[in-house]
Formats: sequence, structure tokens, C-alpha cells
Amino acid sequence: MAWRRYPFESMWREMEDMRREMDTLFHQVQTGGRLLPAGGVTDRMLPAIRGEFRVDVREHADEVIIVADLPGIEKDAVSLQLINPRALEISCERKNEREEKEEGYYMRERVSGSMQQRQVSKTDYWKST
Repeated sequence: MAWRRYPFESMWREMEDMRREMDTLFHQVQTGGRLLPAGGVTDRMLPAIRGEFRVDVREHADEVIIVADLPGIEKDAVSLQLINPRALEISCERKNEREEKEEGYYMRERVSGSMQQRQVSKTDYWKST
């Protein structure tokens, strides 16, 4: 049996590997990289959590069609504002309140949030005639 000078060497090596991996993850976050792999549930859920929404812009010969994905938002809560002839701002606000009462139990939940996004086009959204 060979005598080892450092009996816990493998444990320290594993700890050092784990520290390097954590440093890499923190560096990715600080430089704007991704923590989670691309695709899947993370790409669908994180924009909503951060208050972002997806917008598709299609430009045709004489019109621009904008489709915004705003799940859970009523049509009346959406605001469109023309910032300048080439920039359109889409904003919305969501408020939800839920209350449950039972014997020995009371639950009240309030959720609110707002989202805002500006879309800039190469052509004018609004043309004077």
C-alpha cells in the first residue's frame, strides 16, 4: 500500500473544480451571458417574469402590421403611442386580485405589473397625406 502525503487531495481538487465552475457562472451573468440553456421553458417564461413581451412586425408596401403577444392582458389595458414617425411605444398594465375566505382560512393575493416596449422601423409608421 502506497502512503499518500495528502489523503484529502481528491476532495480539495473537487472543491477547486466546483469553485471554478461557480466563477464561470458568475462571470456569465456579469457579462450578460445565459445561465440556463437556450430553448425550452426558460425562453418562454423568463420574458414574462422580466416584464418583456414578444412583438412581430411585418412591413408591406403601404402598411405596417404589429402583433404583440400579451397573455393575460385585456385589450383595454394596452396603450399605443406614436413617439415619432418611426417609433411606436406599446405599453400595458396588469392588475389581478384574488380573495378566498373559508372557516379558519383567509387568503388575499394581489399581482400587478407593467410592460413597455418601443418598436423602431426603417420606414415611417405614420405618413402625412
